[in-house]
Amino acid sequence: MLLKVEDLRVEFHTYRGTVHALNGVTFDLDKGEVLGLAGETGSGKSVTALSIQRLLPPNARIVSGKIIFDGIDLVKLSEEEMEKIRGRRMAAVFQDPHTYLNPVFKIGRQFVDILKQHDPDVINSDKKEKVAREKAIQMLKEVKMP
Repeated sequence: MLLKVEDLRVEFHTYRGTVHALNGVTFDLDKGEVLGLAGETGSGKSVTALSIQRLLPPNARIVSGKIIFDGIDLVKLSEEEMEKIRGRRMAAVFQDPHTYLNPVFKIGRQFVDILKQHDPDVINSDKKEKVAREKAIQMLKEVKMP
């Protein structure tokens, strides 16, 4: 089992009170499987994905449940431990790139910044900026973006 989400409950604390965003989400995902989350707006698809990666906003919290990734309970990890997994061993592609890409900065710059945080070849290089830039250019060429 690559990913097991079990009885996941997430709350948001707002000025109007507590919002119960997820109430008992459970699913399994084996290596090589693909899982699509479908539902109406506000049904919890994004909150589920953000919870798995521990990227919830400050006013949200995982109340209970387990998120087991490759045998590790992600709910129990520190942020530092989570950073070693996030972006290297797991990632999510969201529907709206405007939410996750900053239109003020060129995409190449954003790729370089991400590679400097998550790519082992870049992290272990003494020329991080140069190696990250070369990798970003190659990645953009692969998808035919100049």
